[in-house]
Amino acid sequence: MTQNISSKPVRQRVTRTRAALTDALLALLEERSQEQITIRDITTRAQVGYATFFRNYPDKEALLHDLAAHEISKLLAMAQPILYTVDSRASAEALCSYVWEYRKLWSALLTGGAAAMLKDEFVRQARQIAAERSSRHAWL
Repeated sequence: MTQNISSKPVRQRVTRTRAALTDALLALLEERSQEQITIRDITTRAQVGYATFFRNYPDKEALLHDLAAHEISKLLAMAQPILYTVDSRASAEALCSYVWEYRKLWSALLTGGAAAMLKDEFVRQARQIAAERSSRHAWL
């Protein structure tokens, strides 16, 4: 009799591992530049095996891209209310507070050799949001 092994625990483990790797990279970016961080540094901080890194990402840049994509998504989500609310000042202050709180991360992303990738991802996500918004209001 064959047992049906659910893939849910595997997905949960992958999610936890990716979160640990991302958190480790975030913490390391607050201490030193992207160029000074090795995959070994990331896996040690994340408390995962070195080979585990490569089961999730092909290289450090792919992890950085995931991190940047997630942060850009949060930033754009915070920026949208500025365009569509009456109280845009409060939304703008919240956005600025967020960027200030994570200034080391944004500084690392913008100046640490990831600026071009960050710009491309920002433009990709912004276009996606614009396309979604325009299709919802096509009657305009």
